[in-house]
Amino acid sequence: KVFEGYLKDWIMEDISPNIDIGQYGGQKGIGTEHLIVCLVDRILKLLDSNTERSAVIAACVDWQAAFDRQDPTIAINKFIALGVRPSLIPVLVSYLSNRKMKVKFNGEVSSEHGLNGGGPQGTLIGQIEYLVNSNDNADIVKPEDRFKYIDRMTSIIIRPSQE
Repeated sequence: KVFEGYLKDWIMEDISPNIDIGQYGGQKGIGTEHLIVCLVDRILKLLDSNTERSAVIAACVDWQAAFDRQDPTIAINKFIALGVRPSLIPVLVSYLSNRKMKVKFNGEVSSEHGLNGGGPQGTLIGQIEYLVNSNDNADIVKPEDRFKYIDRMTSIIIRPSQE
């Protein structure tokens, strides 16, 4: 756990400049409060800048199910592309590859099973892996109109009235 904390700090130091500007989760000093304030501010700016009757339309997406479908090879390539220092790549490969799980239920423990993919849930690196994997998942939406929090995104657009 202690090493994972250092690893997280080093990775975030490397990739922070390249993380989607619309991502408000998983970063020190940024949170849901920032997302809400920025989202409301953007909506008000859109409405104020349009002299016609108009509406701001929001679409919300939840990619929660994608967390279990992450591919470690793709994640490593994205870590590299986002600028993680080369000395950390072997550690990430080791951490994300050949993951196994056991299930404990009613005091009984299952045999060990290999996992084909998915992020290590409940870990610091698992959350960063998801941030890296989903960093470009909404590039089709203008940066100022997308508001992401880990595995959720709200995008907005202004539409003039059709009267």
